Amino acid sequence: KLFVHNGYGGGDGWSAPFKFTVEKPLAWPQTVFDVRKFDAVGDGNQDDTAAVQAALDAAGKAGGGIVFFPRGRYHVRKTLVIPRFTILRGEREDLVNILWPDTPEPLPVLLQAGNSFGIEELTLYSGNYRTFLDADKSGPDAGNILIQ
Repeated sequence: KLFVHNGYGGGDGWSAPFKFTVEKPLAWPQTVFDVRKFDAVGDGNQDDTAAVQAALDAAGKAGGGIVFFPRGRYHVRKTLVIPRFTILRGEREDLVNILWPDTPEPLPVLLQAGNSFGIEELTLYSGNYRTFLDADKSGPDAGNILIQ
């Protein structure tokens, strides 16, 4: 059982005891889904949206994994949906760019995710958009997000 104190001192600051369970966190899948194997080019000109989303979808079907971006500049023109237990990982933050170019009708959101996802070692560019990342903000599974 656990007691919590409100930090203001005195005996009245303690909560009633409540049950608290510590569990080992689930291991995230480590299967790598290279966006180039899904036909992303990363040349800064071609629209890589479908290839990137295909890699994300494959990770989702596998229960998660690492969607890997080798060196390059990847143009994306639609909202990307990140599955649970999936990490978007670039080769290195100064070598990998994901760019959403300005459009006459801005997307409502650029990255859509539930919970338990990560973004690391890449640079994201966008302008003229209201919401960059929309993730689960409520419920028992909210959170568990890594952004480096």
